[in-house]
Amino acid sequence: MAETIVEELKIPGLTAYEAKTLLAIIENPESTAEEIASLANVPKAKIYTVLKSLEKRGVIKTSQTRPKRYMALPAQEIIETMVEQKKKEVNIVKKTGEKLSKKLSKTTTGKREETKVWRIWGKRAVINKAINMMRQAKRTVDILINSEQWLKDMNTPKAIQLTKYNSKRKIKSRIVLTMSLEIDPKDLSEDALKYYSSKHINFRVIPPERVLNCMLIVDGKMAGIPVIDPETKMITGGIVVIGKELCMNYTEYFEKVWASAYPVEEKVRKMLLKELEKRRKKEGGRK
Repeated sequence: MAETIVEELKIPGLTAYEAKTLLAIIENPESTAEEIASLANVPKAKIYTVLKSLEKRGVIKTSQTRPKRYMALPAQEIIETMVEQKKKEVNIVKKTGEKLSKKLSKTTTGKREETKVWRIWGKRAVINKAINMMRQAKRTVDILINSEQWLKDMNTPKAIQLTKYNSKRKIKSRIVLTMSLEIDPKDLSEDALKYYSSKHINFRVIPPERVLNCMLIVDGKMAGIPVIDPETKMITGGIVVIGKELCMNYTEYFEKVWASAYPVEEKVRKMLLKELEKRRKKEGGRK
């Protein structure tokens, strides 16, 4: 029983010696320091330090006699006092945390942002990462496609749902396709047709020999580069670069490609809108 109470008294923050001493005083009021040390099994060399600590906590009282005798406050008052002390400690910790946060924000201002380079294995992991990157976009999504496989994979159900989401958020997208690739409107869902024909997206085309690799850049600070097997033409993995400074080379490369590519967005938009209208008429005819 006594051991249980001692352990419970340690919960509000009492040390083992303080808990044992307090319990001894409660059970043996008006005892001297030497008597308490013996009853609580606390070394005599430490008992006075422990008693002073309990006095500071406001849970025991001291007589003005010689030798001094010690008494505990009523149990309810002890609990209320310790609870109040804990509240004060919590408030101090909160204020310290706020100060540290302010100091940290000041010391990190102007410093280089954290940069990371990740290697991703497997086609599914690459596609999922690309979708998550586009979902995090706040302003822009730039995509460079020179692979038939990458074009198909970017039209999966998840990617199509995301295109609708980004369209509502008015994310500006630029897509560069190599001339060897073709977008067949019949392969696109209605959501994809709506998105690709919206004013938030621009298409351009470029000769395939002038493009080194596929690429996805989000807000100029996240870049994804799929690794495509030259023989099977399948995606085997990818590299993800996070950080504006690290992405600078990729953004500069994309800007050069974009500048030298041929604008075809109006042509593509009309083609997609035509397919969308055809589907709507077909759906209306069924009704």
